[in-house]
Amino acid sequence: ALYFGIPFQDWDPKAGRPPSVNPLIRNNLLIQHGRSCVEIRWSRELGGLSALTGSPNTDFNAYSSHGGDCRFVDMRTAGMLFGGLDMDGWKRRESSDAHSLVADIEVGRDGALPAGSAAIDSGATLEQVSDDLNGRKRSPPFDIGAVESAARSP
Repeated sequence: ALYFGIPFQDWDPKAGRPPSVNPLIRNNLLIQHGRSCVEIRWSRELGGLSALTGSPNTDFNAYSSHGGDCRFVDMRTAGMLFGGLDMDGWKRRESSDAHSLVADIEVGRDGALPAGSAAIDSGATLEQVSDDLNGRKRSPPFDIGAVESAARSP
């Protein structure tokens, strides 16, 4: 799913290994077969390394875990949520994903959402994104995912 990781490609202290800082993550389908839907890594190695500084700034996303309940894990020193939280706990703790949803989401081979999907018309309108993956114009309300559905939500 969504993983904030730490690069350990070399052990030179001058390598830096900077964390992600206040990213903006919107309108993504996160479909996976594990339990962690979002994980923020932290490591004690090299004096302590964090994969994220600030908020994950995730919202208007759809999380679907076919391997059980979605868990949201924050391993940073301020949190240490190794077992993870459910979506409601994550929203309260991180002040993120206020409009996101956890649902059983499927997509077709072309990435399109089937009619009646909870992700149709559930995304944020983003001025930076005018077309979908297939080059079709998006129209508000946007769908969550890379392909704007021809079907509308019921």
